[in-house]
Amino acid sequence: MEKFTPSELCADIKIYDYKKKVKYDEKSLVIFEKTGKMITAGKECEGMLYTLPADSIGFSPIVLGRVSDYTCAEKMLKQMLCRYLGKPVFAGYGEGLIFVHEKLNEVEMKAYFDLLYQAGAKNVVYADESVKGIPEGTPWEDVIWGMKNTYKNLRFAVEITKEQPMDYLRYSLAQLAENCKRWGLEEEMSKLHI
Repeated sequence: MEKFTPSELCADIKIYDYKKKVKYDEKSLVIFEKTGKMITAGKECEGMLYTLPADSIGFSPIVLGRVSDYTCAEKMLKQMLCRYLGKPVFAGYGEGLIFVHEKLNEVEMKAYFDLLYQAGAKNVVYADESVKGIPEGTPWEDVIWGMKNTYKNLRFAVEITKEQPMDYLRYSLAQLAENCKRWGLEEEMSKLHI
């Protein structure tokens, strides 16, 4: 199978600070020492991924919009929220919204709820592209900012998306081709005109 880099597979993360009315763009990337200590997280990892020392590893804990490594995703989100919202007060950061663009099953949704609670949210609201009453063509960023009108106590939002969805498509097609080969269905795959 074609080799994909963590940058190609990682989700893009947007953190909305409702208090300051600012949005921050991040990447689902982390760099850890092999001892388990996190060196850094987010978009600053991109430039470091190809020059890592031998005792470090870099990867994405959120791939194809799904949590692929819960422990690392938790540490990553904690670091990002602390970076942009400041240290949590005694009650945490308050109410948070998680907005995910991928279709998730209940277990995958629960992972995001748990992540936000562990990262410091006092309460978590989940939303996805099935939000009712949104006028067609409304940018998702406007929808997320507008959620504050519905949920008055929102302090922040975390959006899980992919700015370059073609990377996901290439990966998914490579996975499909690999599975067809494993199942002995290469001929049927070639007929799909993909």
